[in-house]
Amino acid sequence: MRGKTQALAVISNAFSTWLFTFTVAYIYNVDAGNLGIRAGFVYGGGSLLFFVISYLLVPDLRGFAKEEVGWLYENQVPVWKIRDYVGKAKEAVQAMEANMMQEKGSV
Repeated sequence: MRGKTQALAVISNAFSTWLFTFTVAYIYNVDAGNLGIRAGFVYGGGSLLFFVISYLLVPDLRGFAKEEVGWLYENQVPVWKIRDYVGKAKEAVQAMEANMMQEKGSV
């Protein structure tokens, strides 16, 4: 999961950097868009849009152990329901650990 997350972050960063670099010349220059300081409204609006999307799609994982986060993703818990699964994730991880200890003891 970590590799996929890092790959997504790198691709998102590269795309947003390219998009900003490509569009700023056309928006700001006098012979193109000629927005000047009003270009801030364009980028501010885009930033607001991406903030809302991030708020809806990026989960708040404070207080979760990495095993619990793994369990949440394996069970495909929707982002907006993650806080409802705090107890279930802890119980599932404890059950998995108990199962592993039991298997280890029987070997």
